[in-house]
Amino acid sequence: MKKKILSFFQIITKPSSFLTQALSGTIGWTFPLSVFAVYTFLNAFFLKLKPADFPKTIPSLHISEGWPFAFAVQLVGGIIGTAIFSSICVFFFKIAAKKKFWVKTFFSLFFILLFGVFIARSSSQLACAIFLLAFCAAVFFNAIRQKKNTAYLMKVFLSANLILLLFLPLNVLASIQGSEQLFIVSEITASLWLITILVKAGKTLNQAHIFKFLISLFISAFIEVIFFLSLLKCGIITQETFKIIFLS
Repeated sequence: MKKKILSFFQIITKPSSFLTQALSGTIGWTFPLSVFAVYTFLNAFFLKLKPADFPKTIPSLHISEGWPFAFAVQLVGGIIGTAIFSSICVFFFKIAAKKKFWVKTFFSLFFILLFGVFIARSSSQLACAIFLLAFCAAVFFNAIRQKKNTAYLMKVFLSANLILLLFLPLNVLASIQGSEQLFIVSEITASLWLITILVKAGKTLNQAHIFKFLISLFISAFIEVIFFLSLLKCGIITQETFKIIFLS
């Protein structure tokens, strides 16, 4: 039992071994969801207690509804966002090994930017709703087609929150001391570590160049933002909810 529990933490100590287990299906959903739930719970509590304008380098986040609301938003929004992000990553990771990756990526990015500008500037809820339905259908269809790989990436992404959990005490310390420099260093270090894990996860699916995986992650993250922006434009989520999801 102890050996099994320690094997879960290999995403930090031995990421390659963890990724191999996750890809083979040895690791179920219990550990990834538990890690995400614990991190979300503690981070929501931290967001409520820290000064709303700390750090000043990012937009202020004032949670008026209390930390249970922040926890619920982060939990539900995080799982939905991770599922969408995983499905999109699978799509781009798959074409990363192909010769026409740059051509397909260029046209994909062009249309994504076009839709992003349209959603940001549009005042029509109907247009945003149509885009939202089409987007959800495409993501769902791709997730069904690539069920195994989507589930694999989702488990990895959720488990990777263990890294953020590891840096959370440092963020708390930075908040108490009012040290923006310490907070920023903590966030950047955790982000770089996360990106390294995500690139490694991509390379278990194919052996494309690392730069292609980085591009794929960037585009996937951008599309995820557009999805939640469309939810905001449709009136499904509030401005505060949107900020909690992306500024936490």
